[in-house]
Amino acid sequence: MKKITWKDREITIPTKWEEISLKQQIQVSIDNEKYTNEITKKLALISGYCGIPIVEIKRSTPDEVAPLFKHMKFLGEPIPEDPLMEFEFKGEKYYVMQNLVKQEFQDFISLETALSNEENDTYKALPMIIAIMAKRKKDNGETESLDDYDVEERAKLFEDLPISIANGIGVFFYRNVKVFTMASQLFSQPEKVIAMKLLEVESTLSKSVGGGLLHRLLVALLRIYLRFLKRNVKLLWDTTPSKSFIQRWKQTFKKFLSKMRKEKSKNIRK
Repeated sequence: MKKITWKDREITIPTKWEEISLKQQIQVSIDNEKYTNEITKKLALISGYCGIPIVEIKRSTPDEVAPLFKHMKFLGEPIPEDPLMEFEFKGEKYYVMQNLVKQEFQDFISLETALSNEENDTYKALPMIIAIMAKRKKDNGETESLDDYDVEERAKLFEDLPISIANGIGVFFYRNVKVFTMASQLFSQPEKVIAMKLLEVESTLSKSVGGGLLHRLLVALLRIYLRFLKRNVKLLWDTTPSKSFIQRWKQTFKKFLSKMRKEKSKNIRK
């Protein structure tokens, strides 16, 4: 943090993301939702991070605002988002469960409630999410349970976390939820998920043009295989490939490879 004299008074301004608290970031996010003008959004950043009313910044001269931007060059950099699984804060060490599947059931309910209360706005829900996911070790070496502390009180405490730590846990949480959601969908609706993924692969292949002989061979084989999978998703999920199926694929591959060799020979003779 840096102290400067601004408009005949001393203010403290941050010089790096590690000096921005989660509480400040939440307020900035709330303020940003109020404005559609990009210039006003930038002024909202200065207001939220420096604690200066946005009206006062708007009515300041460019020469008065310039020093603020000068000391806050970090705003041009993205907020750190390296996933975090443990951190230290105010002399205490906290550990984040690495796998949502291993969380206690009451943690799941609490996380769902936290997101629901904030209408699935992860930033606003982040203090509560961290309070639920990040736990300390007890004297006996066991990890805390939600029954061992006041979650709302700890969420209030975590509002003062540096945004670099809070965002790291937020990224870790989001990735966990994404993986867990995909696993749940695959378990409950396997055909739907597989069909969706096949469409994604098909879309990627449609953009693949040109390339050498081997590249074209692989793309062509994948397209043939994708067509087969799309027609037989349910059958393949419910059963294992039969010997006749494997044999047919071997024959298809041999025919296609023979065709590509002939094409290559023609090109060489030319």
